[in-house]
Amino acid sequence: MHLNLAQVMNRFIYNKVFQKKTWMVLSLCCGLVLWPTITQLLPDKRILKPSKLKINLRYISPGKVLTINWRGIPIFIKNRTKSEIRSSRSIKLSELKDILARNDNLDVKTLAFDRNRCVDKSCANWLVLIASCSHLGCVPEVKDNGWYCTCHGSFYDNSGRIIHGPAPYNLRIPICKCKSNFMIIGK
Repeated sequence: MHLNLAQVMNRFIYNKVFQKKTWMVLSLCCGLVLWPTITQLLPDKRILKPSKLKINLRYISPGKVLTINWRGIPIFIKNRTKSEIRSSRSIKLSELKDILARNDNLDVKTLAFDRNRCVDKSCANWLVLIASCSHLGCVPEVKDNGWYCTCHGSFYDNSGRIIHGPAPYNLRIPICKCKSNFMIIGK
């Protein structure tokens, strides 16, 4: 039986290329090549596990702001003065762009009164904010009367509430609690 070249090629392709072993080796090679790319897209391990951060508040004098990094997120901790609290409490909800408190310690529908923006009612001078502008995620600059995002002109008052600019929401308050001279951020 004499086979022409086309028949030999067809038999070779059928016998060698379409066998299960060949496909298993090819898929294994593809997996080995793609694995580094896939693992690179997975979230970082420090983001997956919940973490607490304990900050000593004795070193933050009234009117000053401490900027820290928690789980890769910038956080503002401010010790507000009595005059800053009074000026924040004088702002009416109708003057704000976002009327929700955005405080992870309170109910989602809580209004953005100044008393709902601090850590808790017993320590109204302490303000903890996620330092990421709600417009495009820039870190706002600390100013005397609040925070200013220089990228696009959003201005937040001393309670982290959006007053004007393109940012749609107030700066968020993470889960935190104040215990004696320490601030504990996280669960």
